[in-house]
Amino acid sequence: MKIIDLTAGIEKRAILSQKHHEHNAAHTDAHENITAKDPHIWTAPENVKIIALHIYETLLEIDPANGVYYKVNYEKFIEHINQTDKQIKAILSQIPKGTKFMVFHPSWGYFAHAYGLEQLAVEVEGKSPKPQELIMLIKEAKKEKVKAIFTQPEFSDSMAKVMASELKIKVIKVSPLAGNWSENLIKIANAIAGK
Repeated sequence: MKIIDLTAGIEKRAILSQKHHEHNAAHTDAHENITAKDPHIWTAPENVKIIALHIYETLLEIDPANGVYYKVNYEKFIEHINQTDKQIKAILSQIPKGTKFMVFHPSWGYFAHAYGLEQLAVEVEGKSPKPQELIMLIKEAKKEKVKAIFTQPEFSDSMAKVMASELKIKVIKVSPLAGNWSENLIKIANAIAGK
């Protein structure tokens, strides 16, 4: 069995966890701690192009007789990626760079980076926030006018529902592992843009 590193050539990004502390009526001190590398590379269209190229080149190497078939399908998929990227850019064109969106699990960092956004993660290093951290997240989400909170079907969304109720926003269940990759990213873009 041949094992291919589909991540070769992709710059790995650190998962940023936001920890809020030292809160009093006059002062908030927010620190970012760099943790592990984010494995969710496929949430950015440019990274998917790199993954597709690795697959295409490997198939050519293993089965050169069907090279034309692989090339046609590779080119179709690249066009699909380009159309997805173009549609997302159009959806997000009216929101300012640096706009924050709230996620329970920090799995959308590459997507955020690709479109000049910032994910505001509820979960810190796999742990739910403490009550004081939760209060700070809610305050930041209000200040940033966050329009939705994204949760994954694989995780409980009870805390997200409490936060959403406080913020009067929607809870949107979306998995970075969804098979409908393009529709998934477009759905997220629409929710961030408030559409």
